[in-house]
Amino acid sequence: MNKKTLIALVIFAALLGIVFFLQSRPEEGVRVGERPRPMAKLDAKKIDTVAITAKGKTVELKRDGADKWKLVKPVAYAADKYSADTVVEKLEGLEFGDLVTEQKARHAEYDLSGDAAIHVVASGGGKVLADLHLGKVLEDFTMLRVVGKDDVWQAVGALRHAFDKEVTNWRDRTIISFKQEDARKIAVTTAAGTIKLSRKDDKADWKVDESPMKIERFDGATATNLLSNLYSLSAHEFADDMTAQKAGTDRPSANITVELSDGKKHTLLVGGKKGEDGYLVQPQGKEQIFVLQKFNADNLIRRPIDFRDKTVLSFKADDVVAIELDNQKENKSVRLALKGSDWFGDGKKVEDSTKIKEAASALASLNAEGFAWHTAEELGLDKPEWVVKVELKDKTSHTLSVGSVEKDSMVGLQRKGTADIYTARKYALERFLLDPANFK
Repeated sequence: MNKKTLIALVIFAALLGIVFFLQSRPEEGVRVGERPRPMAKLDAKKIDTVAITAKGKTVELKRDGADKWKLVKPVAYAADKYSADTVVEKLEGLEFGDLVTEQKARHAEYDLSGDAAIHVVASGGGKVLADLHLGKVLEDFTMLRVVGKDDVWQAVGALRHAFDKEVTNWRDRTIISFKQEDARKIAVTTAAGTIKLSRKDDKADWKVDESPMKIERFDGATATNLLSNLYSLSAHEFADDMTAQKAGTDRPSANITVELSDGKKHTLLVGGKKGEDGYLVQPQGKEQIFVLQKFNADNLIRRPIDFRDKTVLSFKADDVVAIELDNQKENKSVRLALKGSDWFGDGKKVEDSTKIKEAASALASLNAEGFAWHTAEELGLDKPEWVVKVELKDKTSHTLSVGSVEKDSMVGLQRKGTADIYTARKYALERFLLDPANFK
């Protein structure tokens, strides 16, 4: 190799080195290495105690075994596992953006002083692992300050919601818990008597074993709905100031028992009402009284009649030859009659019969939501808002009254010639409760 070639190769290699250096070096202002952080990274498994002070109130959580937590302040109770786990996960996963300020005078601006700040102390093995304040959330960052330091940092994410909770939300709200598929027997006792149901296994249908009234057509959906509301029952509130005597669970108005495949039983005792929208309840064998929302309680407090089939009307829509709609409240009525393939309203041809056909279809398979807890008079069935009469090809007819008074968002329904009083939501009847003026 001659001298000129050697020099050219050396120059080429040098140029390659320069290019590599320029391409690989960080741009101006780009941080090299691990991003600085105001505190050491935490290990969730080493955290066994978390104390959180928000708005002047402190809650303290402690591990209760490998994967459970308990609340020790301000009340001793099992902790909500999800809330407790979320807290330690958020602490372990703390990541930081930039340093915001080093000025103590600006702490109040970022809600990092006084009651505006959330004070979090995480400990493990008797040692404090983290002691920090959480402040204002700005642009997907939570302002954070380590206690004893003036620096304010950006913590990635909106963290306050995981730490700022009422005491009730730190407590385990579970009233009853079991696996639905394990249920084999159900017994419900109310003032109307006790009904008992059973099934051989989780694939079998429920059947009635005992009832104070005859259940000719059993509504299995009611049993399924009851079970789906009971198996993972959670409280709306805690009634810590209540005893069984005050709550009425020592003399329950209803009790619901489920027996599992292993013979274990869970019984819910239903006491008095708590305001307009709650019931006081107590699991048998436990001291704690809970408040259950009325909606949930209504799905559990089932009388024997509630397990009956709720079919109000059943016939073929194609068999309908006439419908009479009488709105007695507004003194409006119309008789719709089928002549050939055309519908007539009080003798006048109805050009668009779509709504009439929909009404006939709705009436042909009309199911109620339940059976009434109120009397016919209380539901306004003695002076109904609507009376609907359906005539069929075979000359039979059905007359249905719709009450003029709503109770618990329900209206009463009664078919002429029967004693049963059904209930339904009014909007569910709108397919056939049509303004008679539309057909004149």
